[in-house]
Amino acid sequence: MDFEEPPAMRADRRFVRSLVLGPLVTFPVSVAVVLVWQLVGYHGEGTLAMVSETVSGATFISFFAVPVAYAAMLIVGIPTTLVLRRFGFFRLDVMTAVGALTGALPFLCKMNLFPLSVGMASGIVIACLVWQSGR
Repeated sequence: MDFEEPPAMRADRRFVRSLVLGPLVTFPVSVAVVLVWQLVGYHGEGTLAMVSETVSGATFISFFAVPVAYAAMLIVGIPTTLVLRRFGFFRLDVMTAVGALTGALPFLCKMNLFPLSVGMASGIVIACLVWQSGR
């Protein structure tokens, strides 16, 4: 007997997978944000050694950022996403705003622009990924 699963089950599996794997996006986003900060700081005069140093620094930052992203996803992201889906507000603009706020939440008390920008960028990318897989 050949069992074919309905498309809704496949979409839900894809959605759950994005919720579980989404915070891993924090690593490449952290590297990209650190590179942008470095290039802005050096006024565009970046060298290959500077890029290598930046990527190794971003890797170090990501070791802290990925667990924070998972905690934010578990505590705020998943419940908020489920509520938004339940009440019909699961749209890209709402998810992007919620992702930016959720990503910035752990860093709001210090008000340091660098970790705040990494958190917001990661939150936006993760929210877009979750929205794309859940629509």
